[in-house]
Amino acid sequence: MTKKQYQPAVAALQDAHSICIVTHLRPDADAIGSAAALLLALRQQGKDVCAVVGQDREISRNLYTIPGAEDVTVSRELPEGYDLYVTVDCGSLDRTGFFADHIEQLAQQGRVLCIDHHSSNPGFGAINVVDTECESTTVVLLSILDSLEIQVDRHIAHCLYAGLMTDTGSFRWGRPAMHDIATRLMHYDLDTKQIAADLLDSNTPDDLQMIGRVLAGLRIEEAGEHTLGILVARRDDIHG
Repeated sequence: MTKKQYQPAVAALQDAHSICIVTHLRPDADAIGSAAALLLALRQQGKDVCAVVGQDREISRNLYTIPGAEDVTVSRELPEGYDLYVTVDCGSLDRTGFFADHIEQLAQQGRVLCIDHHSSNPGFGAINVVDTECESTTVVLLSILDSLEIQVDRHIAHCLYAGLMTDTGSFRWGRPAMHDIATRLMHYDLDTKQIAADLLDSNTPDDLQMIGRVLAGLRIEEAGEHTLGILVARRDDIHG
């Protein structure tokens, strides 16, 4: 996408006085990193901002290592009365969980901005910035924050790096540009080793038991010239 295609999103964020940020069900580091980065950035500009996930289940504990994550709440009800609703990292409307019907209505009123990087996203907002060239939604957001003239600090850089690092499998796939972006963010004195440990290497006893239950069901199948390993995670496996 070109800078010009980003401009409607930038203008909507500039014009709104109050903004509600929505990220997806069962959020990962890109979801929470995106929501928290935008939350911190907009507060820097004096906006009235909240961030929510449309689910009952608590957010994974390791994601609270991302600055601002403690201000991302879970709820069955979408907060009302905000000028603009911004979905981040939601590849489809149903990924907004309990909020889906309400978000659809607000989009018809011209009050939903969708920011994402998933190629499956049909563009369900009134304004859509779905940049599929970007490795993560945090990369999409970095361009928007630059256009808003946000002063990126260590906390915002941490949020953005968390999404980029995890969505590229620790930089195993992506454009050459992703390394330039990571370099820029690392200049904010990030402890990248600790971020990786927090988000990729931390497993609770419950996590390990769940992995064991899933691995116990591993099947090996022959498919022509290839041998496939098949793992199926059922609800009972995840919740024990």
